[in-house]
Amino acid sequence: MSKNIRYLITVAAVIILIFLIVGISKIKKSSPPPSTQGTSPTEEVKENLTHLAVPENISVPETNQETTLPDVAKPISVSPAAPQSDRSLRKFEIKAEGNKFTPKEIIVYEKDIVRINITAVDKDYDWALPDYGFNVKIVKSATQTVEFQATTVGKFIFYCESCGGLKSSAIGYVTVVPAR
Repeated sequence: MSKNIRYLITVAAVIILIFLIVGISKIKKSSPPPSTQGTSPTEEVKENLTHLAVPENISVPETNQETTLPDVAKPISVSPAAPQSDRSLRKFEIKAEGNKFTPKEIIVYEKDIVRINITAVDKDYDWALPDYGFNVKIVKSATQTVEFQATTVGKFIFYCESCGGLKSSAIGYVTVVPAR
């Protein structure tokens, strides 16, 4: 066998080997991840559990009107988020007491700036709103302020992790409805 033929066979073998390695790595990447049954929830699963659909026919309360739904927070103030802006800065107050939040629902428009003053009345609480990256410790008799822009339409669950998390009575909702 001549040197040229051996050289061509070697090059062909190397090319085939490269195609096999690339093909196997693509198959491994596209196969489903191993089951997580029986393990603790991942952050991705937790976020799916805390982001719900917005109920139909829901309205955003204003400072000058009574809320018609029980446990819905009435804003303590609503002002323009910036000069000449159609977005609002909505301020709310929530109390954490007896392992629950009162009121337990805040309703705002998408793109509004939301400022919430949370007061821990009877013990230390932590306020988690994972879809917006919050886990805030609030010590007994203190008030903690959180502020964020409501960027996504949905009903987002907040809760106290130290009270039992999503399975406790210390849960509430930030509902973001489409902008008007």
